[in-house]
Amino acid sequence: MVLTLGAGSTSGVQARSDTLEDWLRESGEFTNSDIRSLRTGAPVIRVVGPEGRDGLFLLGAVRVATTPAQLIALWNRPSEFFRGRSTLAVGEVHLPPRIDDFRDLRLPESDLQELPFCRPGSCRVKLAEGPMTTLSAAARRPPEDREAAVTGRFRSMLFEYADGFVRRGLSALPPYVDKARPTSTLEALAPLRAMDTSFFAQSRVLTRHLRTFPRTLAEGVTDRMAWTLEDVGI
Repeated sequence: MVLTLGAGSTSGVQARSDTLEDWLRESGEFTNSDIRSLRTGAPVIRVVGPEGRDGLFLLGAVRVATTPAQLIALWNRPSEFFRGRSTLAVGEVHLPPRIDDFRDLRLPESDLQELPFCRPGSCRVKLAEGPMTTLSAAARRPPEDREAAVTGRFRSMLFEYADGFVRRGLSALPPYVDKARPTSTLEALAPLRAMDTSFFAQSRVLTRHLRTFPRTLAEGVTDRMAWTLEDVGI
C-alpha cells in the first residue's frame, strides 16, 4: 500500500511552444515514437531530470477525450481528479487544511497487523523513527481499541504534515524512510526545482510560485491538494 499526499497548481498563462507535442519533445525528451504512441491513445512515461541520483523524476502523458475547460473543472474537484483504478480512498484537503479532511482515511487490515512490529523502512507504511514509534505503540493497544487508536493518530499526522507544508513548504515535510538513510523531501526535489529547461519556461508565473511556495502567492494561480490511498500491488 502507498499513501500519497498530492498538491498542485494551475495557471491561466498559455504555454509558448507551438504545439503540445513540441513541448513534450523539448521538456520530456519524448521521441517521435513516443508521440506516435500518444496519438493512438497509449500512455507514455519518460524519466526526466538529473541523472546519477538515488531516485527518479517521471513525466507521463496520455490523451484524454475532453476539452481544456472540462479538464480544469475536473482539476477543481480533486477527490474526482485523483481517483484511479488502484485508488482505495481519496479526499480533498482544504487550504488551510482541516483535520476533518482525513475523515475517510483508514489503513488496511494488513498494515494494522504489521505496525506493532514495524521499524523505519521495514514495513509498507514509510515513516521516520518518531512517528513510527508513536504509530506502533497505538497498534499495540488491545484489539478492540487498536483500529481507532491507529486511525486517529495517523489522521492527525497527515493533518500536521499538510498544515506544515501549507505554512512552511517542503522543509516542513518529514523524511521518507525506505532505506538505511532517510530521504529528505526537500533535498530529493531540489534538483528538479532547479532545472532550467522549457518544462519551467512555459510559465514564469507558475514556476516562481512553485519554487517560492508558500512565501509568495502568484496572481492567477490556484492551488489544490488531495490525499490518496493506493494499492500498487506491493
